Amino acid sequence: MKCRNCDNLNNPNARFCGNCGEKLEADTPSNYDAHVQKVSFFFFTLLAYIAVLNFTELGNDYTSSIVVDILFALIVLLFSFINRKSLHPLFNYKKLRRGISIGVICGSVIYAFLIVLFTNFLNKQLDQSHPTYYEQYQEASYPLLMAIIFVAVFPAIFEEIAFRGIVLADLCKLTRLKPAIFITSFLFTILHLSLLSFIWILPGALVIGYLRVKHRTLLYGMLAHFFYNSSVVIFELVLQG
Repeated sequence: MKCRNCDNLNNPNARFCGNCGEKLEADTPSNYDAHVQKVSFFFFTLLAYIAVLNFTELGNDYTSSIVVDILFALIVLLFSFINRKSLHPLFNYKKLRRGISIGVICGSVIYAFLIVLFTNFLNKQLDQSHPTYYEQYQEASYPLLMAIIFVAVFPAIFEEIAFRGIVLADLCKLTRLKPAIFITSFLFTILHLSLLSFIWILPGALVIGYLRVKHRTLLYGMLAHFFYNSSVVIFELVLQG
C-alpha cells in the first residue's frame, strides 16, 4: 500500500508507513468524494470571499481592510477547527532545523528584494504607479507596525494554514505528492487574482509546498511567508523614500 504522505510502498497489510509513520488508509470512492468535496468547498469559499472584495469597495480604506483581514482569519480558523486533528502535528517546532530556517529566512528576504526591484522597474517602464503597503496604513498611529501585522503576520499564519495546511493535506489524499504540491500552489496563486503576480508567487508557493511535504511542518512556510511579505513592505518604503 502506498503512503499518501511520502509515497513509500508498504506491505498491503501494514497499518502505518514504514518510512514516515503516517497511518495508512485504503482509498474508497466515498473517502475520495468526501475529500474532493471538502477541499473544493473550502477553496471556493475563500475565492468567493476574495472576489467580492476585489469587485466592491470593501477593503479599500484602512479600517475596512483590517476588518476584511480579520474575517479571512475567522474563515480559516473555522475550517482549521474542523481539521484540527490533521493540523496539530504540523505545528511541531521540534521539526525545525537551524540551517534550513536560516536559509528560508535569507532566501525570502533576497527574493523579496529582487521582486520589489522588478516591479518598480516594470511600473516605470509602463509609467504606472501603485500605492505601497505602507501607504495603505498611513492613517494608523503606527503605519509600519500595522502594515507588518496585516501584510506579513496575518498572511504568514492564516494563508499557510489554509493552503499548506488544509488544502494540501486533502489533496495529498487524492493524488501523489508532486501534483498535490503543484495544484495547491496554483490555487494559492489564483487566489491573489493578479495575472502578473503568477511570475513570482507560483515559484515561491512551490518551494513552500515542497518544504511542507518534506519536513511535515507549516513553520518553514510561515517563516518564508512572514519574511518575504515584511521585507516587501520595508523595501518598498526604503525605495520610495
